[in-house]
Amino acid sequence: MRHFIYGLLMIGSFITLAGCGGGGNSSPRTTGSMVVYSSKVDDPAGDIYVLRALASGVATPIRLTSSAQPDFHPVLSADGTKVAYVEIDASSNANIWTVALDVNGYPIEASRQQITNDALVNDMPAWSPDGSRLLFVRGSGQPGIYEKNIPEDGQAPVMVIADAGNPCYSPAQTSLLGFSKKDPVTNVISLYTLNRSVGGAPTRITHGITDTDFAISGLTWSPDGTKMAFGGYSGAGNGNLYVMMDASYMTKGLDWAIAENSRRGSPLFGKLDISKVATMGQSCGGPQAFTAAHDPRVTTVIALNSNFPTAAATGAPARPANSWTADKLTIPAAFFNGGPADSGYTGAETSYKALPTTLPALKASLTSVGHTGAYPMPELRYTNAVLAWLDWQLKGDTHATAMFSGPNCSLCKDPDWWIDSQNLP
Repeated sequence: MRHFIYGLLMIGSFITLAGCGGGGNSSPRTTGSMVVYSSKVDDPAGDIYVLRALASGVATPIRLTSSAQPDFHPVLSADGTKVAYVEIDASSNANIWTVALDVNGYPIEASRQQITNDALVNDMPAWSPDGSRLLFVRGSGQPGIYEKNIPEDGQAPVMVIADAGNPCYSPAQTSLLGFSKKDPVTNVISLYTLNRSVGGAPTRITHGITDTDFAISGLTWSPDGTKMAFGGYSGAGNGNLYVMMDASYMTKGLDWAIAENSRRGSPLFGKLDISKVATMGQSCGGPQAFTAAHDPRVTTVIALNSNFPTAAATGAPARPANSWTADKLTIPAAFFNGGPADSGYTGAETSYKALPTTLPALKASLTSVGHTGAYPMPELRYTNAVLAWLDWQLKGDTHATAMFSGPNCSLCKDPDWWIDSQNLP
């Protein structure tokens, strides 16, 4: 019997994470052999320290600042040779400073520079991969993310993104940025990326978060630049860790599976039907599954408690830079969600309506489960409905469609299900 291939992206854990620009006064930042942090152990105002990994296993903290003013939010350059930090002066102005380190991790005082010198609340510094630039947040005047050449060259900082925070360069390329921004209408904070090398508008990468009390504590990229992680907490103070993977990992997994299907000696040799492939993503994974479905090898795409990017962004993800939106889809699509209590419900409604009218599509809402309630139990009515779609699309089981279409539609007889479909058998 041949098997089918599909990918499922899920998020969730319980922790808070310091971002690229620092998530708290004592949040450590590391390059692997060194860690930089702020502490009040020697000065109640707070100073910056660096700790180096030594072969002996014993390391003594090196104090990098010793002013009477508070110093915090330190961040190391990628090569570990420079530290940027924030200092509040006697007039309560927050400004960015940098200092270079010698080979032993001690500060080179002659290199210490004040990068900003104003009363505009400068915070959250973030190094470019090559250490030649800093991003930082300016919280007053003209609030937003600014960029400055390092070392100080006398040029004014340049605004990169207005009314945004948590800046972070991708370690893979200086032109790719990550940041957070609040919607001026809904007050919901979302994360975005901006690729300045290709131009265009920023791409929104979080879609399931609709809590107006949600606060982001930081943002960081994986070392290879393919994934992003951020910490956040709700108004109730519950902290969580979120990881956003590059959608290309789904197609890379497909590449691997197809290669294994052809490789003699592989456990998968000759067992996969590579003509039937589904991508599937839950919550923030929905738009990633849709992105991966741009691959011509994918034959169906599923959004669980989620949605697809649309040309009209109301209630759904903003249009991506490559204009790959729901109205361009040419393969069967299904949306499974938890009804109005599901944060992905409104976006799914908008995405479903944006699909081509000739496309086979299903929108199935189990109104009793909300955004994540189908998974812990699990709720087998939800599980079996998703499997029925996969059985039909990947195994050619036409009897499976009786669950969600036709005169004997079993889900249609359950009052907890709301079913809408088009062009189904």
